Amino acid sequence: KDGYICEFYDNATTKENASLVHVTSGQETPNINFALLPKVQLPFGSISGSVTDFETGEPIACAIVVAIDVEHHLEEYHSKARTDSSGNYSIENLFPSKYRVIAWAEGYNFQVYPETVAVGPGENVTGINFQLKKKQHGAIAGNVIEKGSGLPLHALVIAHQVEGRGYGKALTDETGH
Repeated sequence: KDGYICEFYDNATTKENASLVHVTSGQETPNINFALLPKVQLPFGSISGSVTDFETGEPIACAIVVAIDVEHHLEEYHSKARTDSSGNYSIENLFPSKYRVIAWAEGYNFQVYPETVAVGPGENVTGINFQLKKKQHGAIAGNVIEKGSGLPLHALVIAHQVEGRGYGKALTDETGH
């Protein structure tokens, strides 16, 4: 529940320590109860640092930095911040845990901080800095023809990146280019 610390059954803080619940088809499994602690009982911490351009060292404004809780195995629980005009950020109100920290900005490749970042109760972890590399762009050109006749074809050409999530597409013109 939002505002409470995640818990696995039976009072476990990690998936590995959780008790399995056996369920039989058509039957109710009773007494699977939870007593959640409000997050406000723990002093919050923060993660801060800067995001700069890898080549120039210039600050990157409006970059997004995300801290994902990995200790509680909650990929959906994350906090984020944007960098200011000086490239600085601070992700506030983090409860004590370990976080994977990721940064990205428009026109740059994303970067994952090389280590998990541990935030203790009330601790402000500083110096979690990123140097983002600009995305490299290129082009692919060619012709699409009918095999045998050599006549140009109107076609959709899609180039999908082998490693990563990028792709590009184009429609050929009347010459098949």
